Amino acid sequence: MIIPNHSKANQCLERIGYYRLSAYWFPFRTVDNSGNITDTFKPNTSFETVINLYYFDKNLRMVTLDIVERIEIALRGHIASLLGAKSPLAHRDPQMLDGKFARKRNKKTQKIPHQDWLDQIDKEFGRSKEEFAKHFKSKYPQDKPPIWIACEVWSFGSLSRLYGGLTTADQNSIARIFSIPNGRILEGWIRTLNDARNVCAHHSRIWNSTIGLQPSWPTPNQVPDLGHIASNVKAQTRIYGTLSILRYLLRSVNPATQWSSRVKQICQTFPVDPSLSLSSGGFPNSWLQEKLWA
Repeated sequence: MIIPNHSKANQCLERIGYYRLSAYWFPFRTVDNSGNITDTFKPNTSFETVINLYYFDKNLRMVTLDIVERIEIALRGHIASLLGAKSPLAHRDPQMLDGKFARKRNKKTQKIPHQDWLDQIDKEFGRSKEEFAKHFKSKYPQDKPPIWIACEVWSFGSLSRLYGGLTTADQNSIARIFSIPNGRILEGWIRTLNDARNVCAHHSRIWNSTIGLQPSWPTPNQVPDLGHIASNVKAQTRIYGTLSILRYLLRSVNPATQWSSRVKQICQTFPVDPSLSLSSGGFPNSWLQEKLWA
């Protein structure tokens, strides 16, 4: 590897860590005749290019996490509003939820998913140090908080599980708010966004990694703006698919956002090198020409 400034390289290794950084020089390693990755770098591999790739990935994580948070908050509000209109404790009532989630035992664990979920959110509320949570626990020590209070301390994972446990009608009702054909598609998207959030929150590499399982994808007729990758599994399961989901959902949450411009600006900083390509992140060659990113 070409290292023009050894002092700067040492500082980077100390600040970032050898093994974290080594993931970013993996594409530059050569392959032997048997197809095995060697410890030899391709000619003209530069440490500076590796560092630039690391910072590109870092900025991509930050721009992703920012919008996942916005979508999470919007989704939290819609679920609380829908269920809260039925009952303050609708999320605790098995009759208000899907039967598989609320009343059917898991064959492996023999637990009812809803009860398992309730145990989890009760722990989250019990641990919360938020002022509104402390006030409620102090004033109503024997009561369970209504959904519009309880949901404010749920993790994205807990929120995702509840959406998966809603009735089909309620799932579809929320999906329509985001201009999504049905709740099954939104359920898969929420799982994908939760996986992406966890990757970003743990500062893991994201630019060419597979993010969770393949999400449910609408047909080109259902959502034309996402049709360009409707049959592209790699694009759907890499960061491009996640960014596309976020971009689409953001139109309902904040139509005037300039977030897509930020994504494009970050992608312009992608290092130019024969060993690297944005296609490793699922980006189609003509993605910038798609209406989704206009």
